[in-house]
Amino acid sequence: MAPETQPDPYFRKGVSLALDGERLEFEVGHTLFASHEVDAGTKLLLRCLEVDPPPRRILDLGCGYGVLGIALARRFPE
Repeated sequence: MAPETQPDPYFRKGVSLALDGERLEFEVGHTLFASHEVDAGTKLLLRCLEVDPPPRRILDLGCGYGVLGIALARRFPE
């Protein structure tokens, strides 16, 4: 690719997710998985995930831009 046509490696865009009546906004690098929107599998998991009792800890390490970790932390703030 010619230098003038290469994508900016630092280009970021906003991705939003509606969760439990709240809108979460993420700033996402264009080279990450699902950088255009939260993927269908993640949305399905968040819709179907029922945890009883609520988790005491959540680990979201190296998992994209943190949609699951942030969404679960909002859902289970304690």
